[in-house]
Amino acid sequence: MRSLLWMSAAVLLTSTSSYAGIVYSFPFNVDTSPSQVGTNVQSVIFDDANLNGNFFTCVCDDGFGPVYQAYPTAGSTSAALALANSSFFTITVTMNPGFFLNPETLTYDVGKGGNADPRGYIIRSSVDGFSSDLVSVLLPAGAQQAPASGSVDLSAAQFQGLSVLSLRFYVFTPDPSVNSVDWANVTLSTPEPGTLLLMGLALALIVTVRLSGGGRTSRLIPLELRPALSLCRAYAPPPGRR
Repeated sequence: MRSLLWMSAAVLLTSTSSYAGIVYSFPFNVDTSPSQVGTNVQSVIFDDANLNGNFFTCVCDDGFGPVYQAYPTAGSTSAALALANSSFFTITVTMNPGFFLNPETLTYDVGKGGNADPRGYIIRSSVDGFSSDLVSVLLPAGAQQAPASGSVDLSAAQFQGLSVLSLRFYVFTPDPSVNSVDWANVTLSTPEPGTLLLMGLALALIVTVRLSGGGRTSRLIPLELRPALSLCRAYAPPPGRR
């Protein structure tokens, strides 16, 4: 029992140091810098060089408050043309060596920068080489409204245990030179540390059994939690003292 408790503590300490609730958050209320970056994140890079020569694109007030006004690449008047013209901005997060990203949700506020239609966006990820849509949305037609909340579920297995994750936000409008898609509060989050308790206890139990009976534990441990294994072994008492 003592061994199990020590190893649970080791796993939980390692896991919670990798998961901070928020990986990054871009409010876009002053500039395009993140207001918050999570623990053990090496870097978060925002890149909008592909959008409209980066001339019109800015953080400005759209009448409902400060937003990031994304003006599409020339000719990007539909979803298909936005993809063909590489009309996107990118946010890339890189974890510190030995730490892994297990994202849960991407949330954001998005809306039209004026009344003209159609306008919309697509979000893709580096997990599959930006080959499939995580979401593709045509924004509501008619009068401009305040940006509305949206989200993307990133809890699937292919998004877990990553050292780097890039998300592309493709945009299109009827006239890319004067029409924008406006963004605010773009946030990537992970499960809160408390939700990892059962995972940590389960891992500790597996390690305890395997250490007691010999054999290789590493094959049983998910990739993103293997850094915890060395700590578990370090805390395990010697034979005869379990």
